[in-house]
Amino acid sequence: MIKKTLVALGVVLALLQWGAWAEGKSGLNEQLMEAAPRGDVPLLQGLIKKGADVNALDSRGWSTLRHAAAEKRIDAVKLLKSNGARMTLIIAAILGDSEEVQRLVASGSDLCQRDDEGFTPLVEASRHENIDVVRLLLDLGADPNEPDNVDQTALMLAALTGQLSVVKLLIAKGADMNAGFIRAGPHYPRLRGHGTEQSRAF
Repeated sequence: MIKKTLVALGVVLALLQWGAWAEGKSGLNEQLMEAAPRGDVPLLQGLIKKGADVNALDSRGWSTLRHAAAEKRIDAVKLLKSNGARMTLIIAAILGDSEEVQRLVASGSDLCQRDDEGFTPLVEASRHENIDVVRLLLDLGADPNEPDNVDQTALMLAALTGQLSVVKLLIAKGADMNAGFIRAGPHYPRLRGHGTEQSRAF
């Protein structure tokens, strides 16, 4: 009886220790997630040394590397990559890294991969005005009319963010000027003419 009790106590203590470790790990990951978009390299280094997971995901499915990339925190991106952060096609598109895009596609990455919001590599490249990557993705076979979760296309998001050069390229490569805009309703701006002029609504 005493032996069984001691075993049970040992199990309870082990579970408590594991819970404390997991809670601490989670806290480190949250701090890492907050430091990445700020580009706080010294803090990132310290958190990684303490055991923070560079490949942890937030509630949106974003990694620390994506947060750093979205804010163009290049030093943070380099640090995270050097510590094992996984590069994805979407992140490479955000960074405008054509070589990385080619490498990932050659190794089997899906041109149509989507995040939790339905954003594809082409959408992200378009939103961030990485025109060379937009052109590369289109040449590799990306669909210019693939919508996100709320029916927004790469063309629509490029127009909404004022990326005129990207808008022209997408239209030249077959983007439908009606896709997304009609489904989204009258509160969105529309393209006029042949894609060389944008509505003054934004």
